[in-house]
Amino acid sequence: MANHSARNVRITGTSESSGGRFQRLTVLGDCTFHGAVECKSLRGMGEVEVNGNLTVGGLRMMGNMEVHGNLEVTTANVLGEMQVSGDCTGDVLTLRGAFNVDGLLSADDLRVKLYGPSRVRDMGGASLVVRKRYGKAAELVAEVIEGDEVNLQFTTAEVVRGRRVVLGRGCRVKRVEYQDVFEQNSDAVVEEAVQLH
Repeated sequence: MANHSARNVRITGTSESSGGRFQRLTVLGDCTFHGAVECKSLRGMGEVEVNGNLTVGGLRMMGNMEVHGNLEVTTANVLGEMQVSGDCTGDVLTLRGAFNVDGLLSADDLRVKLYGPSRVRDMGGASLVVRKRYGKAAELVAEVIEGDEVNLQFTTAEVVRGRRVVLGRGCRVKRVEYQDVFEQNSDAVVEEAVQLH
């Protein structure tokens, strides 16, 4: 970030902020930002709510995160619950928990471990992996999932599209469109699979 007015901020306990630009932002507790937030890094433990867009280089969050807008991130590691009312985009995203993204969830490398019910409108990227934590009642529901390498478990989708598509246990998909490889677990339900040339 080139802005020299950006600063390092540490928030402990319960607090509110107007938002703004930061270098390193640390939240230990509960904080509500009443406006967009832009920072190089955000480390949170507890609950973070942003009423606006969140743009961050590196995100590490343990707890609950709610973004009323778009979430743009370079790398993210989230453990807990995440709600995004817009799009969530990044280079490398690792999500462990339950999440709700009203728009597009997209990353070059997206790794998801489901701990609870999760929902996204559309999901895309180069490499997409969805797994479920053992013993948890969890499922991902999406309209369209598209990537180069798509490897899913416990996912319900209208359309899954990719160069290489692997559907594991607990998948229910109406239509699979693949270019090179399609593998289906005996437990997965697929209504239609079409190879695209």
